[in-house]
Amino acid sequence: MARSEVSQPPKASVFDNMTRAKAEAYGLKIGAKVRQYKVSQDVQNKGKYKMREGTVVQLLNHGFVVQLPTHKTFFRYNLLRRREQGERVEICKV
Repeated sequence: MARSEVSQPPKASVFDNMTRAKAEAYGLKIGAKVRQYKVSQDVQNKGKYKMREGTVVQLLNHGFVVQLPTHKTFFRYNLLRRREQGERVEICKV
């Protein structure tokens, strides 16, 4: 018997805004390790990724703060769901 449309979970859309509650459901929490992937804009390295890894130190209403090896930086929750301007962030699985 097929499931009715009413009982099926909604599909996530890349156009929906990511909220703090949704990010926490994905596993984002203080102390979590995250990776930032950024596409190089250099002519010589066009299309290659730079990767940086850090630890989440603070969760805010519209984003989170990550301690990278040399500094702290702020990321919006939407970067967990989709790539924007050649940049994306993912939560590392332990």
